Amino acid sequence: MAWLIQQCDLSFFFVFSILFCIYLQKQDNNKKPNYVQISVESYSHLSDLEDQVKTYEEKVQTLEDEIKEMNEKMSAANSEINTKESMVKQHAKVAEEAVSGYILNEFTYHLKHVQAGSLPHHKLLLTILGIKFLLKLCRLGKG
Repeated sequence: MAWLIQQCDLSFFFVFSILFCIYLQKQDNNKKPNYVQISVESYSHLSDLEDQVKTYEEKVQTLEDEIKEMNEKMSAANSEINTKESMVKQHAKVAEEAVSGYILNEFTYHLKHVQAGSLPHHKLLLTILGIKFLLKLCRLGKG
């Protein structure tokens, strides 16, 4: 029986030694860089592909720069449009006030002359029609 135990111990030691050697060999393999041997044609092709990738990266960067520049231009144009729209609204308001002032002055002038008897009623009616026309023009300008 002692002989059997001794044989088992030797077998175990032998298996353990082999496994430990395999483990050490794998550790050494992990530390060594792996190289692949390729043909000159394959290397040349890979080099060309690498150059193409660099070229495409440069093109992408150029396009990104152009997009950034266009966004800045669009932002400036949008700001300019907003400024001009504001000016148009201000001019429209001034024009509306001028027209309403003109209409009021014309109506007052003609009404005084009608009341004084120096202007016939049909002239006042023509003035009122002109005023209605101006008001319609103002309303069309708003809508």
